[in-house]
Amino acid sequence: MRSPLDALPTPAPQSVRFSLGAWLASCIFPLIAVTYAVSRMSDVRAHQRAIALAETPDSTATSLDRVVNVTVWIALAAMILPVIIEVVLAILMAKRLAWARIGLLIIGVLAVPASLIAVDALSDDQAVTNRTWVLVGVGIQALLALIGALLMYRREANVWFSTRPQPTPVTTPYPDLADRKGSAAGRPTPVAGKPVPPPTKPDRT
Repeated sequence: MRSPLDALPTPAPQSVRFSLGAWLASCIFPLIAVTYAVSRMSDVRAHQRAIALAETPDSTATSLDRVVNVTVWIALAAMILPVIIEVVLAILMAKRLAWARIGLLIIGVLAVPASLIAVDALSDDQAVTNRTWVLVGVGIQALLALIGALLMYRREANVWFSTRPQPTPVTTPYPDLADRKGSAAGRPTPVAGKPVPPPTKPDRT
């Protein structure tokens, strides 16, 4: 199966290809965490409501619901937005835009602590009990982001990003085929800038 990077005029080095894969793979854990939170949203809200009630026991039901809603929505945004930005920047990086590497590095550094904080806000009682797996997921995300960052700054990657792509020459097989067909049919070959005279009828006399 051909990679989209094979379509570039100058093929991307292996380090850029593996970097793209590492960045995309680092987005898997946040997507799993968001899917888990959405599928168990009622439990997540109940857990966050209990935390808010323990911190502010004098709060009303309306204020508690407001706090829970704001917490959940901010946590979801903190998980989803970095994923979208990372995917877009990774694709732009693969298209030989060097500035996308800088953006990926910044977003990758910010995404890991954002995931760790957001996961706590999207946890229910079961997730809190299995917190070890949550930490493992965040650790894998951080490791993949580190691998992607190191690969996209290797020497061959730096050379590839700093040089202009060489266009692939387009060759037409049998360039004189049209001329031979035109001559064989008794028709003049079209010449750029000159009108083609109409074909003459053969003399039957």
